[in-house]
Amino acid sequence: MNKLYTLGILIVMIFSTSILAGAYLIDIKKERSENLFPFSLKNYNHINGNDKKEVVCSVENFTITEVIECDGEMMWVRFSFQSNDFGLNGYTVRMNGSNAQTYTLSSNRVYQMTSECLETVHFEIFDNNNPNCSDTYEWEPECCECNFDFAVEQLACENGMFDAIFILEVASGSCLWYWDDAVLTINGTPYDFYYVSGNQYRVDNITSNQQENHYVFTFPLPNGEFRQVTRINNCFAECAIENFIVELDSTECSGEFALLRFDFESEHFGQNGYIITSNQGHEFEYNQNSNRVMEIIADCIDELVFTIRDADDEECSATFEFGTVCCPCMGEYFMVEEGNCNNGSFNAWHRFEWISGSCFAHDYTLSINGQSYPFTWINSNTLRINNITFPDSLLTYEFCTTASTGECFTLVLPNPCFESQDDCSLVFEEIGDLVCDGDSIYMNIIIIGQNINMQGFDVYLNDSFVT
Repeated sequence: MNKLYTLGILIVMIFSTSILAGAYLIDIKKERSENLFPFSLKNYNHINGNDKKEVVCSVENFTITEVIECDGEMMWVRFSFQSNDFGLNGYTVRMNGSNAQTYTLSSNRVYQMTSECLETVHFEIFDNNNPNCSDTYEWEPECCECNFDFAVEQLACENGMFDAIFILEVASGSCLWYWDDAVLTINGTPYDFYYVSGNQYRVDNITSNQQENHYVFTFPLPNGEFRQVTRINNCFAECAIENFIVELDSTECSGEFALLRFDFESEHFGQNGYIITSNQGHEFEYNQNSNRVMEIIADCIDELVFTIRDADDEECSATFEFGTVCCPCMGEYFMVEEGNCNNGSFNAWHRFEWISGSCFAHDYTLSINGQSYPFTWINSNTLRINNITFPDSLLTYEFCTTASTGECFTLVLPNPCFESQDDCSLVFEEIGDLVCDGDSIYMNIIIIGQNINMQGFDVYLNDSFVT
């Protein structure tokens, strides 16, 4: 017993001595330790792995990869990124500066958002501890398929017009976000509509002469979501047109432009307008209050056939074979300038200020004293005739259009190469007997002449002109 007690005292003394010795050593080395170690011994237990190196956070290649689900007006998209020391305490994704959603590194990379899809979306991803450690992505969103029903009820026809009630039930899809931009067309024509109650809407004053009315309700989405309903037109009446005629009054020509007047008889025709076309590509649009005229270029070449048809019913039509459209040829300041005679011939210049009418589209001919002469255009209103040779004292220049209107411009000028024939002679070789023929008499005369002017000569009887 005494031995055990003595041994216990000894162990306690040894342990106490060790503690004192340790304290003594630490105290001795305390001053030196601040120079030997970059940290104090008393702080040793607070050192961890993150203090051993500088942490550098980075994130890049942030991308929206796909739409994985649509439900009603919501959608879920998958995203991906590459990073280093990122999101150790979580990270956040948000769109257009809002709708922030927080994730851990083990979270599914799926983001929930509304299915609005007509504008670019700005996505941002950032570290929760270090928001400056971030990346962005601009996404052109896809649309969720619309799920909606469209029905139409037409009301009674009054004075050629009617109203309609349509019922719209939208269950889901991106179209829920774009209701205010929806478009209603009836037979291709946009119509305004307004809310009535519940899921009912109304459109007023519909006009149509088609046998069937096609209602199309469209949302302005990239995938063109629409619904179409066809109803029998309760205002439909059989269209008819007859006695279609087209006329030209040449006094209503303005240069080469012709004003054509037309008329017709019809029933239930042109309620939404009508169209006149020609086989040469003319097209004119009219309504029921339009003046029944059309202006075209009168080239006096093409044989025109006009067709009139209802704007809504192409089968309700009529044709008229007009023929060529011609306007009179008109000129201003028409003159001929003759050159000097040179060895029995001369040149001349034919000028005019302007020429208008159907002749603008046609060629011209030139004759002098009935003989055709070639000519050369110098510019748009001047032509030249070379080597004119005539013995006559007077020359008649005739400039004519080849258009069917056939107008000619004529000038008479002296011949600069004319030489007087002083030795001209005429001799009555033979004078026959007078012959009675009812109230008239005649005789045969034979005259022999020399150097007679080609303009001819006159015969007088008792100083009275005969021929």
